[in-house]
Amino acid sequence: MSGWTEVFLGVIALASLAIAVVHVAVLVAAGLIARRIGRLIDHVEQELRPIFDPRAAVLAEVDGRPVACAVAVPDINQALKGTGGRLFPLGVPRLLLRHRLVDQARLLLLGVVAEYRRPGLYPLLLHELHRQLAGSQYRRVEFSWVLEDNRDINQPAELAGAARYKTYRIYEKAVQ
Repeated sequence: MSGWTEVFLGVIALASLAIAVVHVAVLVAAGLIARRIGRLIDHVEQELRPIFDPRAAVLAEVDGRPVACAVAVPDINQALKGTGGRLFPLGVPRLLLRHRLVDQARLLLLGVVAEYRRPGLYPLLLHELHRQLAGSQYRRVEFSWVLEDNRDINQPAELAGAARYKTYRIYEKAVQ
């Protein structure tokens, strides 16, 4: 073997070792990130537990993979109306006493992975959410964050008997 061949093989061995070290570092970093994400999810779950009702969540899976979800939360605005717009000094006790008056939920999340939108998962999600909330304190679910031209959501909701009672619009103007 010539001197250059040994140098060339040494460089290849060193490069292979460097790539292996990078791969191990990426795997370790991915594990750390996964743990951090897990802790973040646990934290968010703990924070939302006091207001989250598991009956107000629907998850659709295909072969064990989540492809759609619908999540509603209690409409705390109903309880806030009795506080006079102030939480201190008497607003917080009033809010806590009025929480039982909340009979409406607000649709917070509604989404379907693009490849599963055409088979009609939106109407199925809405039907299942309605079924799960039947018999609960919730009499209505407000879809206030759904754009007025979103037919995939609005049409199934209206066909199911939902009534549009207010419309929010988004306007745009360039700032110069």
